[in-house]
Amino acid sequence: MDWMMFFAAVAAVAGVIALIAVPYAVIGYFKANPRRQLLYSVTSRPLIAKADVPQLKVTVGDETINDPHFVEFRLSSTSRADITSAHFDAGKPIEIELDAHGVLVSSSENGIEVASWEMDGWASVIATVDPQLIRRGAFLAIDFVSEGDAKIVVRESLIDVKVKRITDRRALLAFTDNVLESGLLPFSGLVSALRRVLAP
Repeated sequence: MDWMMFFAAVAAVAGVIALIAVPYAVIGYFKANPRRQLLYSVTSRPLIAKADVPQLKVTVGDETINDPHFVEFRLSSTSRADITSAHFDAGKPIEIELDAHGVLVSSSENGIEVASWEMDGWASVIATVDPQLIRRGAFLAIDFVSEGDAKIVVRESLIDVKVKRITDRRALLAFTDNVLESGLLPFSGLVSALRRVLAP
């Protein structure tokens, strides 16, 4: 018997078995450790270019908003598994706050429900997302008009759930494409416009 050939054959068989076993091990790992993740984006731009309309103001009721900006907030679950109420630490909600003088324009809920809105006069707007089942692909869209280039603050205490803001241009473009495919028809025109602004 040619022992060199024998050991070479054994090594080849072992290699094939290893190649077959690795994908199953990876699949098993992902099933046992499903990724739970919420991605969100914030975009802000002047309602009308300042060069075109100097000292632009918007009046809502008795309130005047100087230097109005259109602010879009998008939150989506890209998880491999559902996010359940148990992932909300001590039942604490997710809070989304427009930290500026402004007004809520519209919101659309697709699997992520806003339990309440808190308006601190015109100083801020806070959306509260109570513990709930958030399935993969669930989506929340909120639009504001703010005074100046406002920021949005997201406060959360989720367990084993990664919450990440998208800031990279390419990732943001891909994110807006997902919005167009999500069925949020009232916002499709706005997102299409946003994509044109972001595109190089």
